Amino acid sequence: MIGSATIGAWIALGLFWLLLGFAWAFGELSLRGRLVFVGLWLASNLTLRAWNASDFFPSVVALLDVVLVLIVFKGDIRLT
Repeated sequence: MIGSATIGAWIALGLFWLLLGFAWAFGELSLRGRLVFVGLWLASNLTLRAWNASDFFPSVVALLDVVLVLIVFKGDIRLT
């Protein structure tokens, strides 16, 4: 059975790539900026695997998601 932490990790990962696509499509982030985010994603993945701390990877991706939301939408998203 899949736990809620696993589902949250998949949502964060999907949202990361979706937000990078939005940043590219709407020109909110330059090529260099997108490469920086992909580099941070890759470096954190490889580093946390090397340190046997892969459980922290979804948290890192969620932080990258927050920064991407702030960049792409020029601030926080209003829910109301």
